[in-house]
Amino acid sequence: MILRLRLLSMDQKMPLKLPRYVFRRANGSYRYKRNVPKALREVIPKATVYRQLGESYDEAIRRLPVVHAEIEALFDQERNTPSSVRAKSLVREHLGAWHADVFAEGVVEPEWDITDDFRELAAELEGSTPADVVRQVGSARLKPEPMTLHRVLTEYCAYKCDGSVEHTDLKTRIERIRKDLVIVLGKNRVEWTPLADINRADANTFRDYLLNRMAPNSVLRTLGVIKAAMNHVIIENDLEQRNVFQGIKIKGAGASKDDRLPMSDAQLEALLPEYQSNPEPMPCLSPSQTAAPALQKSSGSRQTTSTTRLAACTSATTRSAA
Repeated sequence: MILRLRLLSMDQKMPLKLPRYVFRRANGSYRYKRNVPKALREVIPKATVYRQLGESYDEAIRRLPVVHAEIEALFDQERNTPSSVRAKSLVREHLGAWHADVFAEGVVEPEWDITDDFRELAAELEGSTPADVVRQVGSARLKPEPMTLHRVLTEYCAYKCDGSVEHTDLKTRIERIRKDLVIVLGKNRVEWTPLADINRADANTFRDYLLNRMAPNSVLRTLGVIKAAMNHVIIENDLEQRNVFQGIKIKGAGASKDDRLPMSDAQLEALLPEYQSNPEPMPCLSPSQTAAPALQKSSGSRQTTSTTRLAACTSATTRSAA
Protein backbone atom coordinates (compact mmCIF):
# COMPACT_ATOMS: atom_id res chain seq x y z
CA MET A 1 0.00 0.00 0.00
CA ILE A 2 2.86 2.40 0.90
CA LEU A 3 4.66 1.61 -2.38
CA ARG A 4 1.45 2.33 -4.31
CA LEU A 5 1.07 5.72 -2.59
CA ARG A 6 4.67 6.59 -3.44
CA LEU A 7 4.12 5.72 -7.08
CA LEU A 8 0.93 7.79 -7.16
CA SER A 9 2.77 10.73 -5.60
CA MET A 10 5.55 10.42 -8.18
CA ASP A 11 2.99 10.22 -11.00
CA GLN A 12 1.30 13.39 -9.74
CA LYS A 13 4.60 15.33 -9.98
CA MET A 14 5.46 13.97 -13.42
CA PRO A 15 3.80 15.78 -16.37
CA LEU A 16 1.85 13.83 -18.96
CA LYS A 17 4.52 14.57 -21.59
CA LEU A 18 8.21 14.18 -20.74
CA PRO A 19 10.89 16.40 -22.30
CA ARG A 20 12.40 15.30 -25.59
CA TYR A 21 14.85 12.36 -25.29
CA VAL A 22 13.67 11.57 -21.72
CA PHE A 23 12.02 8.20 -21.08
CA ARG A 24 10.73 6.54 -17.96
CA ARG A 25 11.76 2.92 -17.47
CA ALA A 26 9.59 0.15 -16.06
CA ASN A 27 11.34 0.38 -12.68
CA GLY A 28 10.40 4.06 -12.37
CA SER A 29 13.84 5.53 -13.15
CA TYR A 30 14.54 7.94 -16.00
CA ARG A 31 17.09 7.85 -18.77
CA TYR A 32 18.19 9.83 -21.79
CA LYS A 33 17.75 8.04 -25.13
CA ARG A 34 19.11 9.48 -28.36
CA ASN A 35 19.39 7.97 -31.84
CA VAL A 36 22.80 8.35 -33.47
CA PRO A 37 22.53 10.40 -36.70
CA LYS A 38 22.89 8.23 -39.78
CA ALA A 39 25.91 10.20 -40.96
CA LEU A 40 27.74 9.19 -37.76
CA ARG A 41 26.85 5.49 -37.67
CA GLU A 42 30.23 4.58 -39.20
CA VAL A 43 32.18 6.28 -36.43
CA ILE A 44 29.83 5.61 -33.49
CA PRO A 45 29.29 1.83 -33.51
CA LYS A 46 25.72 1.87 -32.16
CA ALA A 47 22.31 3.05 -33.30
CA THR A 48 21.27 4.59 -29.96
CA VAL A 49 23.09 6.12 -27.01
CA TYR A 50 21.73 6.01 -23.46
CA ARG A 51 22.52 7.90 -20.27
CA GLN A 52 21.00 7.37 -16.84
CA LEU A 53 19.22 10.49 -15.52
CA GLY A 54 18.14 9.43 -12.04
CA GLU A 55 15.51 7.71 -9.95
CA SER A 56 13.11 10.65 -9.64
CA TYR A 57 11.57 13.11 -12.08
CA ASP A 58 13.14 16.10 -10.31
CA GLU A 59 16.59 14.53 -10.45
CA ALA A 60 16.15 13.71 -14.13
CA ILE A 61 15.18 17.30 -14.97
CA ARG A 62 18.22 18.62 -13.08
CA ARG A 63 20.61 16.32 -14.93
CA LEU A 64 19.00 16.65 -18.37
CA PRO A 65 20.86 19.83 -19.54
CA VAL A 66 24.25 18.37 -18.60
CA VAL A 67 23.61 15.01 -20.25
CA HIS A 68 22.14 16.61 -23.36
CA ALA A 69 25.20 18.87 -23.70
CA GLU A 70 27.47 15.84 -23.29
CA ILE A 71 25.75 13.95 -26.12
CA GLU A 72 25.71 17.02 -28.37
CA ALA A 73 29.44 17.47 -27.75
CA LEU A 74 30.03 13.81 -28.63
CA PHE A 75 28.17 14.16 -31.92
CA ASP A 76 29.91 17.45 -32.74
CA GLN A 77 33.32 15.95 -32.04
CA GLU A 78 32.69 12.95 -34.28
CA ARG A 79 31.16 15.17 -36.95
CA ASN A 80 34.12 17.56 -37.02
CA THR A 81 37.06 15.22 -36.47
CA PRO A 82 39.18 15.17 -39.66
CA SER A 83 39.54 11.84 -41.43
CA SER A 84 43.33 12.12 -41.09
CA VAL A 85 43.01 12.11 -37.30
CA ARG A 86 40.80 9.00 -37.44
CA ALA A 87 43.25 7.30 -39.79
CA LYS A 88 46.22 7.96 -37.50
CA SER A 89 44.28 6.73 -34.48
CA LEU A 90 43.28 3.48 -36.21
CA VAL A 91 46.82 2.80 -37.44
CA ARG A 92 48.20 3.34 -33.94
CA GLU A 93 45.52 1.12 -32.42
CA HIS A 94 45.89 -1.78 -34.88
CA LEU A 95 49.51 -1.61 -36.09
CA GLY A 96 51.37 0.11 -33.28
CA ALA A 97 53.29 3.29 -32.55
CA TRP A 98 56.08 2.82 -35.15
CA HIS A 99 53.62 2.36 -38.03
CA ALA A 100 51.63 5.35 -36.78
CA ASP A 101 54.73 7.56 -36.68
CA VAL A 102 55.93 6.78 -40.22
CA PHE A 103 52.33 7.08 -41.42
CA ALA A 104 52.00 10.53 -39.85
CA GLU A 105 55.36 11.65 -41.29
CA GLY A 106 54.38 10.49 -44.79
CA VAL A 107 57.61 8.58 -45.40
CA VAL A 108 56.14 5.17 -46.30
CA GLU A 109 57.29 4.18 -49.80
CA PRO A 110 55.17 1.88 -52.01
CA GLU A 111 57.96 -0.70 -52.29
CA TRP A 112 58.32 -1.09 -48.53
CA ASP A 113 57.13 -4.38 -47.05
CA ILE A 114 55.06 -2.58 -44.41
CA THR A 115 52.72 -1.25 -47.09
CA ASP A 116 51.10 -4.69 -46.97
CA ASP A 117 50.24 -4.04 -43.31
CA PHE A 118 48.40 -0.86 -44.28
CA ARG A 119 46.54 -2.55 -47.14
CA GLU A 120 45.45 -5.44 -44.92
CA LEU A 121 44.21 -3.04 -42.24
CA ALA A 122 42.28 -1.06 -44.86
CA ALA A 123 40.60 -4.29 -46.00
CA GLU A 124 39.55 -5.04 -42.41
CA LEU A 125 38.13 -1.55 -41.97
CA GLU A 126 36.12 -1.64 -45.19
CA GLY A 127 32.40 -1.28 -44.54
CA SER A 128 32.72 -0.19 -40.91
CA THR A 129 34.83 2.94 -41.36
CA PRO A 130 34.35 6.08 -43.48
CA ALA A 131 35.63 5.57 -47.02
CA ASP A 132 38.03 8.51 -46.84
CA VAL A 133 39.72 7.02 -43.77
CA VAL A 134 40.02 3.62 -45.47
CA ARG A 135 41.63 5.23 -48.53
CA GLN A 136 44.25 7.01 -46.44
CA VAL A 137 45.11 3.87 -44.50
CA GLY A 138 45.27 1.71 -47.64
CA SER A 139 47.57 4.15 -49.45
CA ALA A 140 49.68 4.81 -46.34
CA ARG A 141 49.31 8.49 -47.17
CA LEU A 142 47.63 11.05 -44.91
CA LYS A 143 45.51 13.83 -46.30
CA PRO A 144 46.92 17.17 -45.07
CA GLU A 145 45.06 18.43 -42.01
CA PRO A 146 43.09 21.65 -42.48
CA MET A 147 44.35 24.94 -41.11
CA THR A 148 42.47 25.69 -37.88
CA LEU A 149 42.47 28.38 -35.20
CA HIS A 150 44.49 26.02 -33.02
CA ARG A 151 47.15 25.64 -35.73
CA VAL A 152 47.13 29.39 -36.38
CA LEU A 153 48.07 30.14 -32.77
CA THR A 154 50.57 27.26 -32.62
CA GLU A 155 52.42 28.33 -35.78
CA TYR A 156 52.41 32.00 -34.77
CA CYS A 157 53.77 31.14 -31.32
CA ALA A 158 56.53 29.02 -32.90
CA TYR A 159 57.39 31.93 -35.20
CA LYS A 160 57.41 34.67 -32.55
CA CYS A 161 58.60 32.84 -29.43
CA ASP A 162 62.03 31.18 -29.30
CA GLY A 163 61.85 30.15 -25.66
CA SER A 164 63.75 33.15 -24.32
CA VAL A 165 62.57 35.06 -21.27
CA GLU A 166 61.50 38.13 -23.22
CA HIS A 167 58.91 36.07 -25.13
CA THR A 168 57.32 34.51 -22.03
CA ASP A 169 54.56 37.13 -21.82
CA LEU A 170 53.52 36.65 -25.45
CA LYS A 171 53.52 32.87 -25.10
CA THR A 172 51.37 33.11 -21.97
CA ARG A 173 48.97 35.48 -23.72
CA ILE A 174 48.65 33.14 -26.72
CA GLU A 175 47.86 30.19 -24.43
CA ARG A 176 45.26 32.29 -22.62
CA ILE A 177 43.69 33.23 -25.95
CA ARG A 178 43.59 29.57 -26.98
CA LYS A 179 41.79 28.59 -23.78
CA ASP A 180 39.32 31.47 -24.09
CA LEU A 181 38.55 30.53 -27.70
CA VAL A 182 37.74 26.97 -26.60
CA ILE A 183 35.45 28.31 -23.85
CA VAL A 184 33.59 30.55 -26.29
CA LEU A 185 33.54 28.57 -29.55
CA GLY A 186 34.05 25.02 -28.31
CA LYS A 187 36.98 22.65 -28.70
CA ASN A 188 35.83 21.23 -32.02
CA ARG A 189 35.49 24.62 -33.69
CA VAL A 190 38.92 25.71 -32.47
CA GLU A 191 40.87 22.49 -33.08
CA TRP A 192 39.16 20.78 -36.02
CA THR A 193 37.01 23.23 -37.98
CA PRO A 194 38.81 24.49 -41.13
CA LEU A 195 39.83 28.12 -40.92
CA ALA A 196 37.76 28.88 -44.01
CA ASP A 197 34.62 28.00 -42.01
CA ILE A 198 35.40 30.43 -39.18
CA ASN A 199 33.32 33.54 -39.79
CA ARG A 200 32.86 37.08 -38.50
CA ALA A 201 30.10 35.92 -36.15
CA ASP A 202 32.66 33.72 -34.36
CA ALA A 203 35.05 36.68 -34.06
CA ASN A 204 32.30 38.96 -32.72
CA THR A 205 31.20 36.32 -30.21
CA PHE A 206 34.76 36.09 -28.91
CA ARG A 207 34.96 39.89 -28.73
CA ASP A 208 31.73 40.09 -26.71
CA TYR A 209 33.02 37.44 -24.30
CA LEU A 210 36.21 39.41 -23.71
CA LEU A 211 34.31 42.68 -23.21
CA ASN A 212 32.45 41.10 -20.29
CA ARG A 213 35.69 40.77 -18.31
CA MET A 214 38.18 43.21 -19.87
CA ALA A 215 38.49 46.90 -20.59
CA PRO A 216 37.91 47.77 -24.27
CA ASN A 217 41.58 48.63 -24.85
CA SER A 218 42.63 45.28 -23.36
CA VAL A 219 40.22 43.55 -25.74
CA LEU A 220 41.77 45.52 -28.59
CA ARG A 221 45.25 44.26 -27.66
CA THR A 222 44.07 40.67 -27.29
CA LEU A 223 42.32 40.66 -30.65
CA GLY A 224 45.42 42.27 -32.10
CA VAL A 225 47.40 39.12 -31.28
CA ILE A 226 44.87 36.90 -33.09
CA LYS A 227 44.75 39.30 -36.02
CA ALA A 228 48.54 39.21 -36.33
CA ALA A 229 48.56 35.41 -36.06
CA MET A 230 45.93 35.11 -38.78
CA ASN A 231 47.81 37.47 -41.09
CA HIS A 232 51.03 35.51 -40.55
CA VAL A 233 49.42 32.17 -41.43
CA ILE A 234 47.47 33.54 -44.40
CA ILE A 235 50.65 35.00 -45.92
CA GLU A 236 52.97 32.08 -45.11
CA ASN A 237 50.54 29.44 -46.40
CA ASP A 238 49.30 31.51 -49.35
CA LEU A 239 45.68 31.13 -48.24
CA GLU A 240 42.98 32.84 -50.24
CA GLN A 241 40.69 34.02 -47.46
CA ARG A 242 40.04 37.13 -45.42
CA ASN A 243 41.04 37.67 -41.84
CA VAL A 244 37.75 37.64 -39.91
CA PHE A 245 39.46 39.31 -36.93
CA GLN A 246 40.49 42.30 -39.05
CA GLY A 247 38.69 45.57 -38.34
CA ILE A 248 36.45 44.33 -35.52
CA LYS A 249 34.61 47.23 -33.89
CA ILE A 250 35.19 47.54 -30.15
CA LYS A 251 33.00 50.09 -28.41
CA GLY A 252 34.97 52.21 -25.96
CA ALA A 253 38.41 51.38 -27.33
CA GLY A 254 40.82 54.22 -28.04
CA ALA A 255 41.58 57.50 -26.27
CA SER A 256 39.49 58.42 -23.21
CA LYS A 257 39.52 60.78 -20.21
CA ASP A 258 41.10 58.01 -18.12
CA ASP A 259 44.17 57.61 -20.34
CA ARG A 260 47.57 58.15 -18.70
CA LEU A 261 48.70 61.31 -20.49
CA PRO A 262 52.18 62.89 -20.30
CA MET A 263 52.66 66.03 -18.19
CA SER A 264 52.72 69.35 -20.00
CA ASP A 265 55.57 71.87 -19.84
CA ALA A 266 53.35 74.21 -17.81
CA GLN A 267 52.76 71.48 -15.21
CA LEU A 268 56.48 70.77 -15.02
CA GLU A 269 57.25 74.46 -14.48
CA ALA A 270 54.67 74.58 -11.69
CA LEU A 271 56.37 71.64 -9.98
CA LEU A 272 59.91 72.94 -10.43
CA PRO A 273 59.97 75.21 -7.31
CA GLU A 274 58.85 72.28 -5.15
CA TYR A 275 61.71 70.12 -6.38
CA GLN A 276 64.27 72.95 -6.11
CA SER A 277 63.32 73.75 -2.52
CA ASN A 278 63.53 70.11 -1.42
CA PRO A 279 66.93 69.28 0.14
CA GLU A 280 66.81 65.62 -0.91
CA PRO A 281 68.70 64.60 -4.10
CA MET A 282 66.40 64.35 -7.10
CA PRO A 283 66.71 60.54 -7.69
CA CYS A 284 65.74 59.85 -4.08
CA LEU A 285 62.48 61.79 -4.13
CA SER A 286 59.34 59.80 -3.42
CA PRO A 287 55.90 60.88 -4.66
CA SER A 288 54.81 61.62 -1.08
CA GLN A 289 57.57 64.24 -0.62
CA THR A 290 56.37 66.57 -3.36
CA ALA A 291 53.26 67.98 -4.95
CA ALA A 292 53.68 65.52 -7.84
CA PRO A 293 50.98 63.04 -6.76
CA ALA A 294 48.21 65.60 -7.14
CA LEU A 295 49.28 66.48 -10.65
CA GLN A 296 49.88 62.83 -11.52
CA LYS A 297 46.38 62.01 -10.40
CA SER A 298 44.82 64.77 -12.46
CA SER A 299 46.93 64.21 -15.57
CA GLY A 300 47.40 60.46 -15.34
CA SER A 301 51.14 60.87 -16.00
CA ARG A 302 53.78 58.24 -15.39
CA GLN A 303 55.96 59.11 -12.38
CA THR A 304 59.26 57.89 -13.80
CA THR A 305 58.95 59.92 -17.00
CA SER A 306 57.93 63.15 -15.28
CA THR A 307 60.62 62.77 -12.60
CA THR A 308 63.29 62.35 -15.25
CA ARG A 309 62.11 65.44 -17.10
CA LEU A 310 61.98 67.43 -13.87
CA ALA A 311 65.48 66.31 -12.90
CA ALA A 312 66.81 67.42 -16.27
CA CYS A 313 64.96 70.73 -15.98
CA THR A 314 66.28 71.31 -12.44
CA SER A 315 69.81 70.42 -13.47
CA ALA A 316 69.66 72.88 -16.35
CA THR A 317 68.26 75.61 -14.10
CA THR A 318 70.96 75.00 -11.49
CA ARG A 319 73.72 75.20 -14.09
CA SER A 320 72.32 78.44 -15.52
CA ALA A 321 72.06 79.98 -12.05
CA ALA A 322 75.66 79.04 -11.31
